[in-house]
Amino acid sequence: MSEEQKNLFYSIIKDAYKHGVESEKVTVASLLDEITEKLELIIDKRELADK
Repeated sequence: MSEEQKNLFYSIIKDAYKHGVESEKVTVASLLDEITEKLELIIDKRELADK
C-alpha cells in the first residue's frame, strides 16, 4: 500500500469516527457504513476519471 493510500484510508476512518462522535452513535456498524460510503464515492470518481 502506498503512502498516499494509507493516508487516504486513515483520513476516511478518522472522518467516520468524528462523524459518529458528533452524532453520538459510534458503533462498529456505523463506522463501517461511513467508511463504505466514502470508499464508494472514491471508486465512482475513479471510474468516471477512467472513462
